[in-house]
Amino acid sequence: EQRLKHENTVTVLLLGEEGSGKSTIFKQMKHIFSHQDYTKEQRLEFARVIHKNILDAMAKTVSDARQKGKLEDEETAQIVHSWGRKMVLGPKESQVLKLLWSDKGVQNAWQYRGHVKIDSLEYFMKEIDRVYSVD
Repeated sequence: EQRLKHENTVTVLLLGEEGSGKSTIFKQMKHIFSHQDYTKEQRLEFARVIHKNILDAMAKTVSDARQKGKLEDEETAQIVHSWGRKMVLGPKESQVLKLLWSDKGVQNAWQYRGHVKIDSLEYFMKEIDRVYSVD
C-alpha cells in the first residue's frame, strides 16, 4: 500500500518571478485534484488578490503615463490611488477604473508597457464588471 501511494505521487517544481502565478497554479491544481468546491471565504480571498493585482498594474501603468507626460485624467488617477491596495472594490469602483483605463495616456502607456509584467490587466479590464460584481 505504501509503495502504491509512493508510485502515484508526482513532484512538481514551479519556478518563476514574483507575481508570475506560481501560487495560483499550485492552488488551482490542489483544487482540481481535491474535487471540492471553493468556500465563500476562499472565493473572497481570490477576489482580494485579483483586485490588488488590478490596482497594482493600474498604478504602474498610470505612473508610466505620468512619466511620459501623457496622463490626461489626473483627478480619476488620484481617486484610484486613494483607495489603497488592500481594499475589496465593488461595481461603483469598477466604473471609475473603466474611466481611468479609457484615458489616452494610460492606453499609450499600456501599449508600450514592455518593461512591466502586467499582462493580465487588459484581460481584467475587459472583464471588469464581472470581476467587481457583488457575487
